Amino acid sequence: MARQVSHRRARAHDVQGDGEPLLLIPYTSADHACYAFQLPAYIERFSCIAIDLPGSGESDKPPIDFVRGRPAQPVAAFLAQLDAVVAHDATGALSEIEAPTLITFGARDLVCSTRFADPLRTIADSELVVFDHLSHAGLHEDPETFNRATLDFLLRHPG
Repeated sequence: MARQVSHRRARAHDVQGDGEPLLLIPYTSADHACYAFQLPAYIERFSCIAIDLPGSGESDKPPIDFVRGRPAQPVAAFLAQLDAVVAHDATGALSEIEAPTLITFGARDLVCSTRFADPLRTIADSELVVFDHLSHAGLHEDPETFNRATLDFLLRHPG
């Protein structure tokens, strides 16, 4: 298993495993460590590249709109990132996505409920999985179920 951590250009990423590359992009307010429960399963078949987005983890910390995963970021910076997320509308570009796409939701998610699934279904080669027993952080709440579903999708759609 290869493991590499890079800090070039003040953007950090962690590479583990061998095989087809799999890019792991963290969610709002997280860094690459948010995939700790997925990496052991994923690196058996993929070369996982987990990144820190600008402002998170070990990447540069711009003064506004970005989140630090560890250590905790200031509340004002977190609120600025949330404002940017809410204001960003990529709906028009979704139909241009050509890569097979897995869309996951937790049926009990109060933050990003399944009502947000319909616009995402305009992605041509997409599949929707709703985990009935999960809420907002399925990858942490039930990693085994989440990993099984995501690995199944990834293995059916090789690089």
